[in-house]
Amino acid sequence: MFGEVAGRYRILDHEADDEANLVELPGTSWAGSRVRLDRRYVEAGFRIATGLVEPHFMAGFSGGRKAICPGVVDLGTVRHFHGEAFMGDPQARNACLHGNPCHEEALSVARMAPADFCVNVVMDVERRVVRAFAGGLEAAHAEACRFARECACPRVERPADVVLTNSGGYPLDATFYQCVKGFVSCLPAVAPGGSVIAFGSCIEGVGSPEYAGLMKRYPGRWRQFLADIKKPGVFTKDQWQFQMHCRALAKVGQENLHFVTDGLPESELSALSVNPHAVEPGRVAQAVQGLVDALAAGGRTLAVLPDGPYCAPVAGDEGQ
Repeated sequence: MFGEVAGRYRILDHEADDEANLVELPGTSWAGSRVRLDRRYVEAGFRIATGLVEPHFMAGFSGGRKAICPGVVDLGTVRHFHGEAFMGDPQARNACLHGNPCHEEALSVARMAPADFCVNVVMDVERRVVRAFAGGLEAAHAEACRFARECACPRVERPADVVLTNSGGYPLDATFYQCVKGFVSCLPAVAPGGSVIAFGSCIEGVGSPEYAGLMKRYPGRWRQFLADIKKPGVFTKDQWQFQMHCRALAKVGQENLHFVTDGLPESELSALSVNPHAVEPGRVAQAVQGLVDALAAGGRTLAVLPDGPYCAPVAGDEGQ
C-alpha cells in the first residue's frame, strides 16, 4: 500500500481496543459521548490527516474528519458511530453532510484533537488522482466534497421502475458486505416498489465471520433484525451494513432486490436477504441481461448506474 515509504518511515496500525494506548480527552462529542483517541496521535507534535473523498452511504462523503473519527478512536466510539441510532437517521446517507449524525459526530471529535494539516484526494474510476485538496482539515475537506458532489452525485429528475447497478468492481466487490454499498447507493433513482438489479464478484465470500453469521441468523427477517438492534446492549460487529441493506428492502422488497454473482453458491446467497441469482463462472452478464429483458418487456423505465457506489444519485428534493 505504501511502497517505498514503508522503508523510510515507521508505520503503526491503530488498535481501537488497546486500552493502554488510548487517552481520554476533556469534554464530550456532539452526541454527548466521552472521547478517547490513540495516544500517539494525541501526543504527536504535528498531525497530518490524509484521505480519499468520495460519496459515502453513511457519512455523506469519506475523507477529512473520518481520518480521526472513526480512524483513531476507541472501540466504544466506533460502535456508537455505527450504532442503530445513527444508521437509522434518514440524514445518514450519500452526499449529505448537514444534519448527518455520522458527519456531525466525526467532525466534533476531530475538532477536539485537530489535525494541523490535511491532504485529501479525489480519484476517477481508473483510480487516478484527478484533484488534490490540502490545507486546514475542515476547509480542504469541504472543497473536496463540493468537487466530488459535482462529479458523482447527479440529481434524479424522475425515479425509474428498474435500476441496474454494479458493486464498483475489484476490490470493492470482493465480498457481499462491500456489494451492499452499490444497491443502497442507487435507491434515490428507483421508485418505491420498483426493482434493483445489482451484481458483484464476491470472490472473497460474504464478509467477516460476524457479518456472515448475522446475515444467516436473519434470512428474510430484516424487520426482526431492526427490532432486535434497538434493544439495550445488542450490538454485533458489521451490523451497520445490514441496517443500511434494510433500506433497500424497505423501499423495493426482497423479491425485487435482485443480486447476481458467480462467487457464492445458491445455498449461501439465498440466506442474504436478496432475490438470489447464483450463476456459473462467466455467466453474470447473461443472467443480468435476462433480468433486464424480462423487466423491460413490461414497458418499465430503466436507469443504469455503471459505476455502482461511485455514482451516488440524490433525489431532486433532498437538501445537502
